[in-house]
Amino acid sequence: MGSLDDISFIDYIEENGIRLSNIVNHIDKKDIDEKKAIEQIQIIADFHRIARGYNGLDVKTIKNKIGKLVGQYKIHAKKLKKYADMKKKSSNLTMFEEYFLNTCESVIERCEKCLGHINDDEYMEIIKRSMRNNDICLGNCYFENLWKNGNIFLADYSDIAFNMVEIDGVKFIGKLKSNSLDLNFELLIDKYIEAENIKSESKNLMKALISYPSEYIKCVERYERNSDESLEDRFVKRLAKSIRKDGESII
Repeated sequence: MGSLDDISFIDYIEENGIRLSNIVNHIDKKDIDEKKAIEQIQIIADFHRIARGYNGLDVKTIKNKIGKLVGQYKIHAKKLKKYADMKKKSSNLTMFEEYFLNTCESVIERCEKCLGHINDDEYMEIIKRSMRNNDICLGNCYFENLWKNGNIFLADYSDIAFNMVEIDGVKFIGKLKSNSLDLNFELLIDKYIEAENIKSESKNLMKALISYPSEYIKCVERYERNSDESLEDRFVKRLAKSIRKDGESII
């Protein structure tokens, strides 16, 4: 292996046993069970252990996203409440806005509950640990992008960033949840914490972010950017679908 100071990130992970692939790993939704999810969690943890040691040429170009997801969620929650307050005063509502007002109160409450579940002191310790360890997250750790067949294989690394390893877990387990898979998500969080060898305090953060109604908020934000009145019915259906995808809170 060359000097860590003059090696690219891709050369570094390849020299440490991760292979790049120009194809994705296809997996049928019906084949995903808890055993398969736990195996994937171990692969994610193995990727993190390798990536964590990198300190070469690309360090200055790798994005730093530490703390950004929680910050974004706080902003989105405020915007959602502001939008709801504005529409409550309107006497000329569209079909989508009427449906939104019929559903938004419980979503706003859920946002507040999720964000309130994050302990500030624990969160700061997680951030400090991540910065000390130079944790690098992949962004997309789902089965089609990261898998193991002897070696670890990786299809797309375009979203790598310095971030808390908890965030890759949130995205992976959150995607399992949004796909309406019948899995024990609390168990998967525990297995993730064990595989990553991080403290149990991370569980509060992960449960809060996985429970956050991000699909609903994304749909509302897309509607706000929409100017085509002919898409009203489609957006109502999308909002209903987003509620199903967000599922039940686990806090």
